[in-house]
Amino acid sequence: MGLEELPGKVNYFRGADPARWRRNVPTYKRVAYRRIYPGIDVVFHGDQRQLEYDLALAPGADPGLIVLQFAGAERVTVDAQGDLVLRVAGGEIRQRKPVIYQEVGGARQSVAGGYVLKGSNRVGFQVAAYDPGRSLVIDPVLAYSTYLGGSGNDYGTSIAVDGVGNAYVTGSTTSIDFPTASPINPTFRGGYSDAFVTKIDAAGSGLVYSTYLGGGGEDSGY
Repeated sequence: MGLEELPGKVNYFRGADPARWRRNVPTYKRVAYRRIYPGIDVVFHGDQRQLEYDLALAPGADPGLIVLQFAGAERVTVDAQGDLVLRVAGGEIRQRKPVIYQEVGGARQSVAGGYVLKGSNRVGFQVAAYDPGRSLVIDPVLAYSTYLGGSGNDYGTSIAVDGVGNAYVTGSTTSIDFPTASPINPTFRGGYSDAFVTKIDAAGSGLVYSTYLGGGGEDSGY
């Protein structure tokens, strides 16, 4: 089921047969698979070209019914931080410890819990005490990965994260098209390089602000 329809439409003109073309196909912010378990939906949404999902439990639904199985993983473990680590050929895939919450009075109320192994390559969730009369959301948080830079030479020299997960990056750039958002200096000012300061939101899906910083000489942020 499509949720939160977006204003854009998509047209598919494939091949020479107009009967196979599709026009004005609606697009949605989220797509839900209803009742994959009794009272439990899976809601998919796009984030920074990544596909993420939430598990939405209706009041009274049992989170113990949920089981995830991973094909192709050589080993599945839960590390000391509660992250799910899938060992695969050549590396690993990591899903951060899930965020579990209920909405109470318009605010999110955190619920303790996390991943629990249920056999070979099978994982479920353990959830601490919560109000069974309210909906519950389990959000398996995926770590994000993104490029930051333009068509020149870009160097990140330092990064920090605040208490709610926003990331702050600084360094130097020679790119005249470095991405900016609400900038103090919107354009490259010359010399060999400008410093930059960029704030990325906690989801990794957008710039809160990003600016050049410097004068006519060589500038870099550390």
